[in-house]
Amino acid sequence: LIALAVYWPQLGGWSHTLGALVGVREVLYVVACFMGLWTHPAYLLVDVRATLRGNGDDSLSDAIMYVLAPEKFVTMAALTGLLVDKASGEATAAIVYSLILVAIVHPLILAMTMLDVCGIAALVVAIVPAAPFPPALLVGYSLTALSAVAFILLLVDGGTLKLSAKAGRALRQELV
Repeated sequence: LIALAVYWPQLGGWSHTLGALVGVREVLYVVACFMGLWTHPAYLLVDVRATLRGNGDDSLSDAIMYVLAPEKFVTMAALTGLLVDKASGEATAAIVYSLILVAIVHPLILAMTMLDVCGIAALVVAIVPAAPFPPALLVGYSLTALSAVAFILLLVDGGTLKLSAKAGRALRQELV
């Protein structure tokens, strides 16, 4: 956001629009970080190695999302924290959980992914002109683009990862 503010006068029309949309994504990330501190502070204690060693079907995709798309990981952690009663540690009723998931979490993650795609477009707009573009913005747009690509690939490959993990468990059971 600071780099965008510093270089704002040097940017053109498309760069203003796309940069502002990427800025909205960053603001949402900061809001999710603070919300996560309040609702689910344990998200700060993620150990990527331990996650990769985990036995769950989603351990690899969770680690990849934490590293390459942290804003989505943090948003999901923060919103998941809203669904757990802090006193008892029990999850909210299944119907309420489903409604919150469908009404809030999925649209928010979709919106954040669309803002990531704006980062890809901003990177293209920055690279195409002959005039040099500010390096600080190129780095930021590249990271945003990487986040978008990683998350979309995780969504596409999610079913494949679960199927391969299930097949691996079945094969291990047959070998034993």
